[in-house]
Amino acid sequence: MKQIHRASSPLQKTASAKKRPVFAAVCLLLTLLFLLSATGCSTAAVGLRGLPLLFETKKITDVAYDDVRVGSTYYFGNYEQDNRLFNGAERIEWRVLEKKDGAVLLLSRYVLDSGRFNRSSGGSAWENSEIRTWLNSSFLEVAFTKDEQAMIPTVTVTAEPNATYSTDPGRDTEDQAFLLSSAEVRYYLGSSTDRSCKPSEAASKKDLLMDNDCCYWWLRTPGKTEKSAIAVAPDGMVRDYGYDIYYTRYGIRPAIWVTLDDAEAAQKASESENLSLPKALSADVAVGENVLFGKYEQDARLFNGKEDIEWIVIAKDDSSVLLISKYGLDCQRFHPYSKNGITWEKCDLRAWLNSTFYHTAFSEEEQKQIVPSVVTPEKNPTTNVDPGAETTDNVFVLSAVEASYYLPTDIVRRCRPTAYAAANGAEQFNGFCWWWTRTPGSSSRQVVCVNDDGAVGRGAYAGYDMFYPRYAVRPSIRVAIGE
Repeated sequence: MKQIHRASSPLQKTASAKKRPVFAAVCLLLTLLFLLSATGCSTAAVGLRGLPLLFETKKITDVAYDDVRVGSTYYFGNYEQDNRLFNGAERIEWRVLEKKDGAVLLLSRYVLDSGRFNRSSGGSAWENSEIRTWLNSSFLEVAFTKDEQAMIPTVTVTAEPNATYSTDPGRDTEDQAFLLSSAEVRYYLGSSTDRSCKPSEAASKKDLLMDNDCCYWWLRTPGKTEKSAIAVAPDGMVRDYGYDIYYTRYGIRPAIWVTLDDAEAAQKASESENLSLPKALSADVAVGENVLFGKYEQDARLFNGKEDIEWIVIAKDDSSVLLISKYGLDCQRFHPYSKNGITWEKCDLRAWLNSTFYHTAFSEEEQKQIVPSVVTPEKNPTTNVDPGAETTDNVFVLSAVEASYYLPTDIVRRCRPTAYAAANGAEQFNGFCWWWTRTPGSSSRQVVCVNDDGAVGRGAYAGYDMFYPRYAVRPSIRVAIGE
């Protein structure tokens, strides 16, 4: 009798054959994960050379501009991060903060190094700082190839004043690499959790001051004095008083722009030339129209320069127009606390408007077009508080009566703050802010504000404490018109 051998079914053969390669693949995957974890790598950017990286972050130059996503992470350039010098520098991971005109703004995902902001004999102005020099020389040369450096444009980095203190911020600079300002970090990283940052392994070995694995990292905004600069704390808080500039245990978290699409940039620049509103100097401008005049920081992105100020024409005569800013442009207190109160004539807000704001917002040519205005002291209609003496100002705020006269309804008096004013502390409700008038309130230490709902004062023209730092400034100016 013949011995019969029963053949395995094709299905059985396939299943049996698959077990060995699947098992081997799983083993290989586990081995790779073990090797990666043994190197201390928490991301694909710091992998072992010669091994394929799992879940690899894309290089930003390999991604089409339209496909880049704000908030996503990409790599660009290389820098020592794992503290294992034998395996070379690791890819730098960056977080995309903004896309604009074919370029992207990047902030390093981790603190990459440590160092002092400036020497003890120096100051806190970004333009003269050691950290600026290092970023735009040693760091650029080490972190990027010549081709990569060519993709990093030189941009205007605005000297940002401290929102609380009057420390001199220096002058604007032209840089490829820079630190964020306090306004920018609050704008782009909106929560303290988002601002908390861990250092790379190499940076952490440089005696960084740390808490819960996060460290302090420098911003470019001066602190309370010329010997201090603002830094983000490990808990993500941004404190305006700042820290000693010569302190070496704070981290460096660079920011750069990278150009991805020159054609896109050229198109956007061409389009922007056609988007301007009429200039205020036109003789045929009418009451109620919006016009542009002067420039002031408004979008809280200081690296891209100041934006055109938009004004509402609220009055006109044969030779000039009276304007009020469409938005709350900044956040300033009317005056610091004073036991006996203070009037418009002597308040800090008036001094700031006619000095810092005036010279920041208007060119010399524009200043020639501004007509000095006689600003009358206005008594509160319901109190007998002394309003002070008459003044002559280039820039001023409306009185309570003028606000009601030129902007006759609550709806038209409602005002939104700019992103910059909000970053500087302007209080708002449902997107609308409170803004100062120059009229005294129910006591000499109070001033009438227009409320978030457009009402003038808190009933019967009652005022708010003049030293409160959360109300917006909505300037008014008179500008000459004609040929």
